Amino acid sequence: MVDLVSVSDKDDIMLGEMDRQIAKKKKLWRRVSLIAIKNSKNQILMQQRSHLVDRPMAWNLSAEGHVKFGETYAQAARRELKEEVKSSAKLIEIASFRSFKVRCHYHLFLGKSDGPFRKNKEVHQLVFMGIKEAAKAVKGNKENMSIGCFIALTRYGNLIKNG
Repeated sequence: MVDLVSVSDKDDIMLGEMDRQIAKKKKLWRRVSLIAIKNSKNQILMQQRSHLVDRPMAWNLSAEGHVKFGETYAQAARRELKEEVKSSAKLIEIASFRSFKVRCHYHLFLGKSDGPFRKNKEVHQLVFMGIKEAAKAVKGNKENMSIGCFIALTRYGNLIKNG
């Protein structure tokens, strides 16, 4: 199955669309929306990826996904949140960053919800964690965490916590 995603240059200027795996192989820049959902106890909904996707069993924030051609980062964030955890929580964009290592531009969104949440086949499990617990998991487990999640928690953990 072809999974078409937006590709851009290093400054996030849109270049067009390409199959996600080909873009990754060619080391082209891709656009990614990353979503953190907090509950009323100020905990973050974390997901562990299933064995059916890239980086199986790695931990991530509540949802993450590539921006499709013609979509905005916000539209992709809402789509991914609905697809991965069946939520339509209101989202606000709180940060943007890029990773030269994986050639991705990330836009980080924050939402608040106590659920209910239901995982799809891309998600092995969903767990609420305190910010400190999630940050501690990141520091001790960098290899078992998505790059976007690692950067978001280490650089923007306080923004997520206080947002």
